[in-house]
Amino acid sequence: DFSEEEDNNHTLNTDGNNETMTSGQLTLGVYARYFRSGNRLFSLLILTITFVMGQVATSGTDYWLSYWTNIEVLRTALHDQSSNKTLILEEYSALANNPIFAQFSLLDEDGLLPTLTSIYIYSVCLLFCVIFMMIRSLYFMGVCMNSGRELHGVMFTNVLQAPMYFFNTNSA
Repeated sequence: DFSEEEDNNHTLNTDGNNETMTSGQLTLGVYARYFRSGNRLFSLLILTITFVMGQVATSGTDYWLSYWTNIEVLRTALHDQSSNKTLILEEYSALANNPIFAQFSLLDEDGLLPTLTSIYIYSVCLLFCVIFMMIRSLYFMGVCMNSGRELHGVMFTNVLQAPMYFFNTNSA
């Protein structure tokens, strides 16, 4: 049962033989059966974890880029002679003197993360993002290949076990 709507059956007449073609949308259960057919529950759990980790790596990279951009805007405003440094530091206090970076002595004289350190952190984030995306894609391809191989084997076995009457009455 691969269709959501059972009443979408169309009969085709080819050379006097009637064939039925079903149209409609696939249900979620069909997709679940597809992924479970050639894979164990553990491998599907690992697939889900790789999808989540890939999304976390991508979102983390985007977050870091936004954070770094704000740091550079603050750095530019602090070095501008016409701006009030105290007012700027109060407004951006969440970016300046970050206790996590201060713990590792990574802050410069303005209490900001140096640009070179930010570049290194961004490079590491991008590297993790690419690695997780590659792992996710390769593992997903493997899961789909296992499912397809298993379903093809079941289909082939069913065709071999079909009675001769089926082949005599269907031209295709």
